[in-house]
Amino acid sequence: MKNILQSIVVFCCLIFMLVSCDDPAKSYEFRYKLTVTLDTPEGEVSGSSVQQVIMTVYKDPTHTNGVSVGEDFKGEAVVVDIDDRGVLIGALTTDPELLLYRSIENNLQGSYQGGYQSVDGVQYLNSLPVGTKADVPLRYWPVFVTFTDMDDPKTVQKVISVQGCYAGISDAVQAQCDETGPYISDNKMEDIFGEGVSIKSVTIEITNEHVTKGIVDRYLDEDFWNKFNLWWKTVDIREKSIKAPSFSFQEGMKK
Repeated sequence: MKNILQSIVVFCCLIFMLVSCDDPAKSYEFRYKLTVTLDTPEGEVSGSSVQQVIMTVYKDPTHTNGVSVGEDFKGEAVVVDIDDRGVLIGALTTDPELLLYRSIENNLQGSYQGGYQSVDGVQYLNSLPVGTKADVPLRYWPVFVTFTDMDDPKTVQKVISVQGCYAGISDAVQAQCDETGPYISDNKMEDIFGEGVSIKSVTIEITNEHVTKGIVDRYLDEDFWNKFNLWWKTVDIREKSIKAPSFSFQEGMKK
């Protein structure tokens, strides 16, 4: 029994040495500008935010492809200031690190097993020159919200709801998904911002600009987050799960 345990320990040490020493991890940094453009009666209005994804590729003999890819995201929400009509905030999605790859995957030359979580997928992203543009798929759009009172977090309103396509949805929703894929199930753009206001496009562009920081806070009361914390303590768990994405304004950066 003792010999078996010793053999297991030796094997685990060898695996660790292979992963950590034989093939050092390599990191790739990608920055892209996420831009939201609106059509309004006064003309086009847009806002943008530079976000960053760092993908680290390291050898992993336990993984199907022999490697694993870890992702770290840094960035903040997009703000579109529509003057007297209000402010539209594009909060971060639940999978912001996927936005870059999913936006350009239709341009992939070949099919990479494991997608962005493969060496070829990461190297493809790394080959994209500054200025490369793509439309963001509806599924990966920001979470669009606004506030009837920018000083009061309780007045948050979700402006657009996107219906995803996944197992367990109703037959009616499945039929729509089969026809169009994910779709907008609720659109309050005109109700909130006025007739003729709509989202024209959501795009990304590979850039070498610095990551955006501090834009959202310019539009919020300096006491906004203190008010939020006090209010959040009174919100039940179910409502928190619904509202939390509406307040995802920053990730990977110190306040």
